[in-house]
Amino acid sequence: MENFELFSDYPVKESLVQERLVNAIFREDPVDDKVNIELPADGTNFLPNEARIFPPRGMTPMDATRYMRQAFPGQPHWICWDTREMPASVFLQEFIDSPQTQQGAISGWSWRRIPCSYPESIKWVEREIKGKRKFQKYWTGALEVSGHKGESFILFSYMDGAARIGDSFMVSCPDLDAPYRFATDLELALRPKPKSDVLTIEVPLQRDNILLKLDEKEHVCLEDGRLHEIEEQCLSFFEDREAYAKWGVAYKRGFLFVGPPGTGKTMTIRHIARTVCRKRKIPILAVLSADKVEDSQLAKVFEQAVYQAPSIVILEELDSLTRESKCTRSGVLNLLDGLSSNEGVLVLATSNNPGDIDPALVHRPSRFDRVWRFELPSQALRLRYLKDQFTGHSSENLEKIACRSDGWSYAYLKELWNTAALLTIRAKGDEISTETLNQAFRLLASQFDAGRNNQVFPDMTRALGFVNN
Repeated sequence: MENFELFSDYPVKESLVQERLVNAIFREDPVDDKVNIELPADGTNFLPNEARIFPPRGMTPMDATRYMRQAFPGQPHWICWDTREMPASVFLQEFIDSPQTQQGAISGWSWRRIPCSYPESIKWVEREIKGKRKFQKYWTGALEVSGHKGESFILFSYMDGAARIGDSFMVSCPDLDAPYRFATDLELALRPKPKSDVLTIEVPLQRDNILLKLDEKEHVCLEDGRLHEIEEQCLSFFEDREAYAKWGVAYKRGFLFVGPPGTGKTMTIRHIARTVCRKRKIPILAVLSADKVEDSQLAKVFEQAVYQAPSIVILEELDSLTRESKCTRSGVLNLLDGLSSNEGVLVLATSNNPGDIDPALVHRPSRFDRVWRFELPSQALRLRYLKDQFTGHSSENLEKIACRSDGWSYAYLKELWNTAALLTIRAKGDEISTETLNQAFRLLASQFDAGRNNQVFPDMTRALGFVNN
């Protein structure tokens, strides 16, 4: 439950003017349907003291529309803009919620506070965000927003019928194109800027981005030529845009990586993201399996990607979107079928069980034009991975481990390093010895066998994904 405090900078007085203003806003006076609300002649932001009120409850969208038409009769269009499902909603609220925001400019947009008879107040809310208790503030009032392309609209923040501020706004537009671009540009400007040696993957449905070190090298071991082929396909998309236009090919692509958990799908995507961004500064957006995403939110992510195109959209564990989140099967498939309209977007998706969504997911070209299968690593690939991880160890011992680790995924092989390192730390050693490596292997082998016998043991695959628990 939210705990909040409401307060205003001005005293509340019981008066006829106050009562009539409340009635006008909330339709509690059905007889007097035309209440004139006049702004002060001196241009100040508020009505006289006797009319400065904080309504006893919030407004419905219809109430807010009626009020705005009375307060700003020169505006022919009003839309109630519900921003809760918008990727940029956090940053729009961050901007709006600052009571010091009187006027300013950012990313080609400018704004100024304008007189409004609705009382300016702040709502403080205590919330738990990622396990931490934080206070957020929400402001009410009106802003006039202007864009560099001639756009102009009023953005009105108010308390809704559930006593919430910042979930929805009134905008004086015939559609939401300009407000949405304003919110998206705010997000691009307000997101923390990483260092130049860090790759930022935007997670629109979360407050924090994913940060990857550009110079970090992960051990991606695929069949000969597979990784190079994927790299070439991705780089070609961004380097040969003119060729797409020349041959009349829609400038979009979709790649799907399919296979059991821990087989290197997400590692490959991280590798591709680093490879592409070393050569080109391409926006990358991600929808993670842990996000409780809805169909409309997923569609908004793609809208943002098109707005920032050329760009990359990462869909982690595509089958989980319909199984564990609020996305519907038809919603995901319809969005993927519409890739042709997502100009300039490269989709990189992973799936453990694509058949859980649609048996035709890996066969229908309109959804993904390339599908790569990631199987459990062969003995040769396991040996290559072990040699990359345990440099300086004897080939003979590593070959024995590779031979005895049949059925292990890359996630398990990576855990072998972690376990050996922890044993070394406990023994206060300076390096991982052959004896320690073999001990770590025996521990994991026992755990792996227990899993085969349906005994419960920790899931190792999550460490490879984008989710930071």
